[in-house]
Amino acid sequence: MGRHKKYTAASLKKGVAAYWKKISYDRAVVYTEFHENEKGEVTRRDVIAKDKDGNTITSRHWLQTPSLAGLCLHLKISRDTWAEYGKDPEMGPIVQEARLVVEDYWSNELGNDSKGARFALEANMGWNDRWTTKQEIVHDAGTTLEEFLRNQGEGSA
Repeated sequence: MGRHKKYTAASLKKGVAAYWKKISYDRAVVYTEFHENEKGEVTRRDVIAKDKDGNTITSRHWLQTPSLAGLCLHLKISRDTWAEYGKDPEMGPIVQEARLVVEDYWSNELGNDSKGARFALEANMGWNDRWTTKQEIVHDAGTTLEEFLRNQGEGSA
Protein backbone atom coordinates (compact mmCIF):
# COMPACT_ATOMS: atom_id res chain seq x y z
CA MET A 1 0.00 0.00 0.00
CA GLY A 2 1.42 3.39 -1.04
CA ARG A 3 1.79 6.45 1.07
CA HIS A 4 -1.08 8.95 1.20
CA LYS A 5 -0.51 11.76 -1.28
CA LYS A 6 -0.32 15.27 0.08
CA TYR A 7 -2.19 16.66 -2.94
CA THR A 8 -5.11 15.66 -5.10
CA ALA A 9 -5.11 16.71 -8.75
CA ALA A 10 -7.37 19.66 -7.91
CA SER A 11 -5.30 20.85 -4.95
CA LEU A 12 -2.05 20.39 -6.91
CA LYS A 13 -3.43 22.54 -9.73
CA LYS A 14 -4.36 25.25 -7.20
CA GLY A 15 -0.93 25.04 -5.54
CA VAL A 16 0.90 25.37 -8.86
CA ALA A 17 -1.29 28.34 -9.84
CA ALA A 18 -0.56 29.98 -6.46
CA TYR A 19 3.19 29.62 -7.10
CA TRP A 20 2.95 31.27 -10.53
CA LYS A 21 0.83 34.06 -9.03
CA LYS A 22 3.37 34.57 -6.23
CA ILE A 23 6.34 35.00 -8.60
CA SER A 24 4.78 36.71 -11.63
CA TYR A 25 2.18 39.18 -12.78
CA ASP A 26 0.39 39.94 -16.03
CA ARG A 27 0.69 43.40 -17.52
CA ALA A 28 -1.42 44.85 -20.31
CA VAL A 29 0.43 45.21 -23.60
CA VAL A 30 0.60 48.89 -24.54
CA TYR A 31 1.62 50.40 -27.85
CA THR A 32 1.96 54.00 -28.96
CA GLU A 33 -0.07 55.61 -31.74
CA PHE A 34 1.05 58.87 -33.36
CA HIS A 35 -1.46 61.26 -34.91
CA GLU A 36 -0.94 64.44 -36.90
CA ASN A 37 -3.57 67.13 -36.46
CA GLU A 38 -4.65 69.70 -39.04
CA LYS A 39 -1.85 72.07 -37.89
CA GLY A 40 0.79 69.41 -38.57
CA GLU A 41 1.46 68.83 -34.90
CA VAL A 42 2.16 65.26 -33.92
CA THR A 43 0.56 63.89 -30.81
CA ARG A 44 1.08 60.52 -29.25
CA ARG A 45 -1.27 58.32 -27.35
CA ASP A 46 -0.63 55.06 -25.51
CA VAL A 47 -3.18 52.41 -26.37
CA ILE A 48 -3.90 49.12 -24.60
CA ALA A 49 -3.69 46.27 -27.11
CA LYS A 50 -6.88 44.26 -27.64
CA ASP A 51 -7.50 40.98 -29.41
CA LYS A 52 -10.14 40.53 -32.12
CA ASP A 53 -12.81 39.96 -29.44
CA GLY A 54 -11.92 43.18 -27.60
CA ASN A 55 -10.12 41.49 -24.70
CA THR A 56 -7.00 43.11 -23.28
CA ILE A 57 -3.79 41.38 -24.41
CA THR A 58 -1.40 40.77 -21.53
CA SER A 59 2.16 39.55 -21.13
CA ARG A 60 3.62 37.72 -18.16
CA HIS A 61 6.45 39.33 -16.20
CA TRP A 62 8.46 37.38 -13.69
CA LEU A 63 9.41 38.72 -10.26
CA GLN A 64 11.77 35.76 -9.87
CA THR A 65 12.91 32.98 -12.16
CA PRO A 66 10.35 30.17 -12.32
CA SER A 67 11.82 26.81 -11.40
CA LEU A 68 10.68 23.33 -10.55
CA ALA A 69 12.80 23.48 -7.39
CA GLY A 70 11.04 26.70 -6.35
CA LEU A 71 7.70 25.12 -7.13
CA CYS A 72 8.52 22.09 -4.98
CA LEU A 73 9.60 24.38 -2.13
CA HIS A 74 6.34 26.30 -2.46
CA LEU A 75 4.34 23.05 -2.39
CA LYS A 76 6.50 21.67 0.45
CA ILE A 77 7.24 18.45 -1.44
CA SER A 78 10.44 16.80 -2.66
CA ARG A 79 11.54 16.53 -6.29
CA ASP A 80 10.98 12.77 -5.95
CA THR A 81 7.37 13.33 -4.91
CA TRP A 82 6.96 15.76 -7.84
CA ALA A 83 8.31 13.08 -10.19
CA GLU A 84 5.85 10.54 -8.74
CA TYR A 85 2.99 12.99 -9.29
CA GLY A 86 4.09 13.16 -12.92
CA LYS A 87 3.40 9.42 -13.27
CA ASP A 88 -0.15 9.75 -11.93
CA PRO A 89 -2.78 9.82 -14.71
CA GLU A 90 -4.66 12.75 -13.16
CA MET A 91 -1.65 14.75 -11.95
CA GLY A 92 0.67 14.05 -14.88
CA PRO A 93 -0.80 16.76 -17.13
CA ILE A 94 -0.45 19.33 -14.32
CA VAL A 95 3.21 18.37 -13.80
CA GLN A 96 3.86 18.49 -17.55
CA GLU A 97 2.26 21.92 -17.91
CA ALA A 98 4.35 23.31 -15.04
CA ARG A 99 7.49 21.91 -16.66
CA LEU A 100 6.50 23.59 -19.94
CA VAL A 101 6.06 26.96 -18.19
CA VAL A 102 9.64 26.73 -16.87
CA GLU A 103 10.92 25.53 -20.25
CA ASP A 104 9.10 28.39 -22.00
CA TYR A 105 10.74 30.91 -19.67
CA TRP A 106 14.23 29.58 -20.45
CA SER A 107 13.59 29.23 -24.19
CA ASN A 108 12.54 32.90 -24.27
CA GLU A 109 15.79 33.77 -22.49
CA LEU A 110 17.76 32.25 -25.39
CA GLY A 111 16.96 35.41 -27.35
CA ASN A 112 19.09 37.32 -24.85
CA ASP A 113 22.07 35.10 -25.75
CA SER A 114 21.99 33.69 -22.24
CA LYS A 115 24.45 30.89 -21.50
CA GLY A 116 22.49 30.20 -18.33
CA ALA A 117 19.34 29.63 -20.39
CA ARG A 118 21.15 27.22 -22.66
CA PHE A 119 22.55 25.36 -19.66
CA ALA A 120 19.14 25.19 -17.97
CA LEU A 121 17.50 23.81 -21.09
CA GLU A 122 20.24 21.25 -21.74
CA ALA A 123 20.67 20.12 -18.12
CA ASN A 124 17.05 20.21 -16.95
CA MET A 125 14.79 20.06 -19.98
CA GLY A 126 16.53 17.48 -22.15
CA TRP A 127 17.56 19.88 -24.88
CA ASN A 128 20.81 19.14 -26.66
CA ASP A 129 23.18 20.81 -29.05
CA ARG A 130 21.31 19.57 -32.12
CA TRP A 131 23.37 21.51 -34.59
CA THR A 132 26.63 19.72 -33.78
CA THR A 133 27.21 16.51 -35.68
CA LYS A 134 30.20 14.34 -36.36
CA GLN A 135 30.54 13.02 -39.85
CA GLU A 136 32.83 10.19 -40.73
CA ILE A 137 34.18 10.30 -44.26
CA VAL A 138 35.58 7.04 -45.56
CA HIS A 139 38.35 7.08 -48.18
CA ASP A 140 38.19 4.69 -51.13
CA ALA A 141 40.75 2.45 -49.44
CA GLY A 142 38.39 1.91 -46.47
CA THR A 143 40.08 4.30 -44.03
CA THR A 144 38.46 7.33 -42.45
CA LEU A 145 39.60 10.77 -43.48
CA GLU A 146 41.21 11.21 -40.04
CA GLU A 147 43.22 7.99 -40.49
CA PHE A 148 44.14 8.95 -44.05
CA LEU A 149 45.42 12.38 -42.98
CA ARG A 150 47.29 10.91 -40.02
CA ASN A 151 48.99 8.41 -42.35
CA GLN A 152 49.88 11.23 -44.78
CA GLY A 153 51.56 13.14 -41.96
CA GLU A 154 53.61 10.11 -40.96
CA GLY A 155 54.87 9.56 -44.53
CA SER A 156 56.00 13.15 -45.10
CA ALA A 157 58.15 13.47 -41.99
